Amino acid sequence: MPIAEKEVTVVVSFLMSSLVLIALVAGGIAVIVATREKARGPVADRGDCDETWEQTLAEYKNLRDRGVLSEDEYRRIKTFVDPSARTPTTNADKPSAYPAGRTTPEDWRN
Repeated sequence: MPIAEKEVTVVVSFLMSSLVLIALVAGGIAVIVATREKARGPVADRGDCDETWEQTLAEYKNLRDRGVLSEDEYRRIKTFVDPSARTPTTNADKPSAYPAGRTTPEDWRN
């Protein structure tokens, strides 16, 4: 076998081995990505940030309405959960959410 043919055989063998190695690495990456996505669950189940804080705030509001949380506790929680509640506003120009003389849900029951 002449030297040129031997070199061509070595190069072809090297290229084939390289292609097999690249295919194995790509297949491994695909398996890892698919496994991680399956473990995380569908994107629709995760929800986005806006939906999450709105649901959380609604749960705290229900606790407040049932009397588990006081109005002050609810307001403090709301400043942590609701991004729009973090900007300071004045309540002087806003009408009260409760009728005159009734400041909490407990007052409404009496």
